[in-house]
Amino acid sequence: DFPRRTENPVVLWERAGALTKIIEEHKPAAEKIRDLQWMEDRFWTWIHYGAQRLGRGELYETLDFLSFLRAHVLAPLLAAKKNLPPRGMRKVERYSQREDLDVLRTTVPDGYDPRECERALRASAKMYVGLRETLAQEELERNRRAEMSAMSYLHEVSEKLK
Repeated sequence: DFPRRTENPVVLWERAGALTKIIEEHKPAAEKIRDLQWMEDRFWTWIHYGAQRLGRGELYETLDFLSFLRAHVLAPLLAAKKNLPPRGMRKVERYSQREDLDVLRTTVPDGYDPRECERALRASAKMYVGLRETLAQEELERNRRAEMSAMSYLHEVSEKLK
């Protein structure tokens, strides 16, 4: 896998110049954000998944899922706003505006609580839509039907939490 990398390392030790040869033959490729259409095509299915786990009372899974959304969707989109390579949650505090960090904070539940997880799922969806609209090119096909369906399902789950 060494030929596919995003930066050149400092070689401290090698046998027969093997790493140096690969570095010379293969240039690093800048890490790119996944295509926004790729995200849009999956995001609402992911929200449905999170709502389903919440509805089943699988709070640890829901908490883990919310972390997945932050690392694989929200933080990379925040990086894209600054034309930076996506690095999950790494350095998000350094490159994001205070307002964006305040919104990102709303995607973190305040404790092990079903209502907090539901609130964080809604906040994640809202943040995604805001970032999607900020970054979208004209050709982006928004999946409004899936969006409405996923959010409707989250509402149904929310009503049962009461």
